[in-house]
Amino acid sequence: SPPSFLLSGFRNPAGMLTAMKQEVTRAHKGGKWSLDNVAYKVRVLYSQRVPFLPACSWESSTLKSLPSPPSEGIFVHGVFINGAAIRH
Repeated sequence: SPPSFLLSGFRNPAGMLTAMKQEVTRAHKGGKWSLDNVAYKVRVLYSQRVPFLPACSWESSTLKSLPSPPSEGIFVHGVFINGAAIRH
């Protein structure tokens, strides 16, 4: 699988995130996990403050510098947030 998924490139980004939650739930089927009880945890690793960048302009060097994939979940990029601030 790719090191990071271009979330804004999916026709249905919510469907991609739900599929990721389903995979985590299946991995813990012995513990009787429920899809409704699996929560998202978001951690901003890198941010850029630009008026607009096409999603394909995310540098490949940034992808190469990602830490190893999480044991559960995925890395995403191409997320655009309006009217919010990110504190590192």
